[in-house]
Amino acid sequence: MDQDNRLMDLPIDIQVEIFNRIEVTDLMGLRSVSRDFHDILKKTSVLSINDEKFLRRMLIIRRSKSPYSSNPIEPLTEIKIRVPVSSETINKLLRTNNNTLKNLSLSLGPLGGQILSPLRFNALTILNLEETRRIALQTLLSGTPVLKSLTLKNCAFTSETKTLLLNSQTLKTINLLRCDLTPFATILIQITHVHGLTWDDNNIISNFRLMIEAEEIKTLVFLGTLVETSFHVSTIGESFIAVPDLSPLGPTKFENDFYKMMNGVSGSMIMGMDATTAQILYLALLDGKKPITFRRLRRINLRGSGTHRNRNRGLIMDSLRSLTIPGGGVYEI
Repeated sequence: MDQDNRLMDLPIDIQVEIFNRIEVTDLMGLRSVSRDFHDILKKTSVLSINDEKFLRRMLIIRRSKSPYSSNPIEPLTEIKIRVPVSSETINKLLRTNNNTLKNLSLSLGPLGGQILSPLRFNALTILNLEETRRIALQTLLSGTPVLKSLTLKNCAFTSETKTLLLNSQTLKTINLLRCDLTPFATILIQITHVHGLTWDDNNIISNFRLMIEAEEIKTLVFLGTLVETSFHVSTIGESFIAVPDLSPLGPTKFENDFYKMMNGVSGSMIMGMDATTAQILYLALLDGKKPITFRRLRRINLRGSGTHRNRNRGLIMDSLRSLTIPGGGVYEI
């Protein structure tokens, strides 16, 4: 008995679980192993694909009547498509599964994200969009009432609103990674408990503001050019800040934004930073124009090798140590 037949001799629930973990591109290569293949394919709840022609074949199979079984089609709960697809194809896929999807990962490219806006995803908890343009984000989020995790990477947005409001109490993880946020003047996050918030080198307008109102953020990461911030966060489990020693708007704005950032993360219990940020913080403390105080900081982690080579290394370490609570320390990682 060959390997393919041994696979199809497994119990049906195990077959479905195996197929749920296989790329559809690979799965199509198995279509001749059994006359029950189409029926098995209809039972899969996970669709992961990197080729549109296989996606179209998958949709045809799932819509067709099987001559071998009358079992109903299993709704899709997870869709991952990592290549641009046609408007017609993605419409068919999403409109027939929008009430069952829990995990959606798309790269829509030039097709644009506006195709998502009219849909309501009642069960969606994880949304990942990459390399997608023209996303009407506020409208899209209003149609995801139970969303827990939002990741946007290399995306761009429409100008439907100047203030993007993220206030769903189910939303716990927010990742904004190298996105074009220039349509927004303000992003306001009003969520009581945030598990993770990552800001990584996003493109913004000159007078942009990032505002956060939360009782707790477990992990906060800010990378890239400083922005004006207004953080009202009682407790931050761990924060990591890495900013360049420059500002396109001049030293005065840089100084003001840096003080706001540091005082905004003053609720951190553990704080990490790169060598450049450590040097900036040291000089700000040395200058002493504006107070920087941390309420419960136990540990500062310095990442990278830059601090080792700094001739003021000892002074920097002592200065940063003064920000920690008694018994706290500064560590080079």
